[in-house]
Amino acid sequence: MTSLPTPVRGRHRPLVVCAALMFGLVLVSAVGTVVDGRTLLGESVWVKPLKFGFAFGLYAATLAWLLTKLVRGRRLGRLLGTVFAVAATVEVGAITAQAARGTFSHFNADRTDPVTVALVPLLTFGVMVIVIAQLVLAVVVLIQRTGGAALNRAIRAGLALATFGMVVPVFWMVTEIHSRTVTDANGHSVQITRATASATPTATGCRSPTGA
Repeated sequence: MTSLPTPVRGRHRPLVVCAALMFGLVLVSAVGTVVDGRTLLGESVWVKPLKFGFAFGLYAATLAWLLTKLVRGRRLGRLLGTVFAVAATVEVGAITAQAARGTFSHFNADRTDPVTVALVPLLTFGVMVIVIAQLVLAVVVLIQRTGGAALNRAIRAGLALATFGMVVPVFWMVTEIHSRTVTDANGHSVQITRATASATPTATGCRSPTGA
């Protein structure tokens, strides 16, 4: 595990493609924050796609490298990598579609918008698929017994932080349930669930740390 990184062509192709799409989205979203004046809860509609694109792009690229280090459970690891890549692409794609439409993605309870009705289940179940794939991948990596001790510790610490970062929001989603009415970038009133009680009203509705 101390050798130089495997060339891109030898890495997990779905994850490499996923990472490339995410970083492409980062560039598009960065331009969007400059040329598109629409806002959601006081932020550009393109801020959320930018953040999700960067986070998933970085993680997918890292995971593509990590899978080349597997000795045991390699087939399972590659299968889970594909599941993660597909789920992440669908998840961020839905987020981007809603942002482009000037409305909210996660926690959007608007039943009058057919596009939102179709996308919200993808967002909800996509999160669960991503978290489950991450948990199983963490176990697969933890059973490896090859490579230098320092690199093994770094990989395990990184996986622990990534898993913690994914599990905590899921716990919050199922325990902190509130409902607020906010205004999207098109001036439409939208009901949002799981907006925290600490959210403070603004001229366009309410500000919520959910970044819905």
